Amino acid sequence: MSENAWTASQPRRSGRRTDRGDQVIRTLWSDEKGAAGIDGTYYRLTGAKRGPFPAHALGIWLGAYGKRMLDVTGRFAGGWLPSSFAAGPEKLGEMSARVDEGAHRAGRDPAAIRRLYNISGTFAETADGSRSDLERFAGEVAPRVRELVAAERR
Repeated sequence: MSENAWTASQPRRSGRRTDRGDQVIRTLWSDEKGAAGIDGTYYRLTGAKRGPFPAHALGIWLGAYGKRMLDVTGRFAGGWLPSSFAAGPEKLGEMSARVDEGAHRAGRDPAAIRRLYNISGTFAETADGSRSDLERFAGEVAPRVRELVAAERR
């Protein structure tokens, strides 16, 4: 297979693998009796021992960017965590809408999918991670972001 053919098909395979990987994790975490078994294209389990069972519901979070993976996020994930270096703020609205569409197609409430945004940046030419930087972020930036998100949701 040529490198171009592999590269072009890789995102589609990755999305399908994530779909099935979610199924494997949930099968192993289930409280069903007996051994776990899955006979899939990407993953196979035969006689796998289930557990340990989570003490509470655990969400699977994805840092997805492509159309297919955003759909997978909407259908299966408990949360979506994109990073600013790969998805600037101008892209988030469209990407979030794709997550919502995937959730709707799966019969899920899009509001049930937690969303965070991994950002990086500085307040000055040099970042030192100082206490004042953290206090400024917590006292000024985070509250303003919450206000803007709340206003946008209304």
